[in-house]
Amino acid sequence: MSNERIKRIEELCNLFGPSACEDAVAEWIIAEAAELCDAYRRDRMGNLIFRRRFGEGEDPIKIMVCAHMDEVGFMITDVRDDGLLSFDAFHGSINESVIPSKRVVLKALDGSMIQGVVDSKAIHHKSREEEKVAPGLDSLYIDIGATDKETAEKYVTVGSFGSFAPNFSLGGENREKLFGKALDDRLGCAAIIELMMSLDENAPKVSERGAEVFFCFNTREEVGLFGAKTVSYAVAPDFAIVLESTTANDLYDVPAHRKVTEVGGGVALSIMDRRTIYDKETFERVSGIAEREGIKTQVKRVVAGGNDAGVIHNSRTGVKTVALSVPTRYLHSPCALASIKDFEAMSALCEATVRDVIANGK
Repeated sequence: MSNERIKRIEELCNLFGPSACEDAVAEWIIAEAAELCDAYRRDRMGNLIFRRRFGEGEDPIKIMVCAHMDEVGFMITDVRDDGLLSFDAFHGSINESVIPSKRVVLKALDGSMIQGVVDSKAIHHKSREEEKVAPGLDSLYIDIGATDKETAEKYVTVGSFGSFAPNFSLGGENREKLFGKALDDRLGCAAIIELMMSLDENAPKVSERGAEVFFCFNTREEVGLFGAKTVSYAVAPDFAIVLESTTANDLYDVPAHRKVTEVGGGVALSIMDRRTIYDKETFERVSGIAEREGIKTQVKRVVAGGNDAGVIHNSRTGVKTVALSVPTRYLHSPCALASIKDFEAMSALCEATVRDVIANGK
């Protein structure tokens, strides 16, 4: 567990980047990765597309490795006379019960970040009936410390965006557990950067066909996979690897067949989710690579969730697609939990697969 790796993950996770507000994340990635590719661009949807050519073949295989930059968040829907802010948590699926009393950050009108907290009636003031029911979004507000509407509107307005506050830390035995917001999917972003660095330092074996590798950092996954849809159409890859975080429902009282994945169990490979039935041949190929390389894997056991593969695998005439995920507890909440060992397994399997495809040209 290198300090450089942890620093990279921490910086990425702490960046502000709810859907459609990924600029800070994109700028950070450009600063880190621009020199590791032949060319890069940012498209109209805000997606970052880096390209690297290997070999001189006239019909290079196109490989796309992608992760999404955005995180779940909030949009301000009203500024009240008392300075409190009404909001909607439409940026991805967020369990309303985890929101009260949580620290948030909002992007101010001048581009700076301001602190806020989601209000919650103190337990001392709740009736017995109120104690039994989690408050809904329509009864929650964000407090930025403003005393009235005029003061609040110096900083935010209807349409301003927010996210959970940065809170990255390490914990657990040997400090191998990652805690923080936006592990979904800044872990995937970090893994792509590591892949770019490794391919730059240690050139892969290349088939006569040659290869073009596209390293893509997508936008707006949390609200409908919109960034990946345009990226996959533009790149038209032959082979795609989606790097993600996926739910780990591995708590002690959950039956084994409902645990989905387990933190510490290795990188998770998907056979089916709510958006994709993954190509069996591709799944078996990647599983075989993992076995050959001694990389710890597990199979995602419940048909749940979805990711950018949902619009990549059926793009144009179809794309051989695999999803590699880090099992993560408490997704889409103020603080998630994952294992650095699972991240390392995902990174290793991604790199081994990319090198295998480049070497074989298929």
